[in-house]
Amino acid sequence: MRVTTYKTFLDREKRIPSLVKVNSQNYQRVDKIRVADDAFWILRDVFNHDVETEEVAYLLCLDCRKNLLGVFELSRGVVDGTPMNPREIVFKALMTNAISVIVAHNHPSGELSPSEMDIAVTKRVKEALDIVGIYLTDHIIVGTGDYLSMRECELIPKKEKAVKNIAADSI
Repeated sequence: MRVTTYKTFLDREKRIPSLVKVNSQNYQRVDKIRVADDAFWILRDVFNHDVETEEVAYLLCLDCRKNLLGVFELSRGVVDGTPMNPREIVFKALMTNAISVIVAHNHPSGELSPSEMDIAVTKRVKEALDIVGIYLTDHIIVGTGDYLSMRECELIPKKEKAVKNIAADSI
């Protein structure tokens, strides 16, 4: 699998955002992101996410076949928190034409339990993504050598059978 890291930059002349490749490398352990464990290995092996000294949030963008389209570092925080802005997550997912995304952040303490803020942010991110028809596959918390999947812990509601397309509604 090819793991490509992107950033968004504002084109100074056109004043529009652009997607810029920062890094790209081959990764042999997994070929698709089918389960949280696959995402964990990428976060651990490629980004050393389990040994950061401050909280760092990442966004993994996926196509309809669970192929990794790209990875963004969303934010770097402090030892006990990092911001995750739903607007930025939606924007970056749309820039890669993602069908689904995984958000992830680490807990430098190694403690995997999600905080109340982790749960609240996940809910807000899911609501924002639902509006534009992008599926929140998971929110993964990475600790020292292990992870917690908020989807597997049923902290993210299961995918609804029909997602109403608000943009298609007539007035």
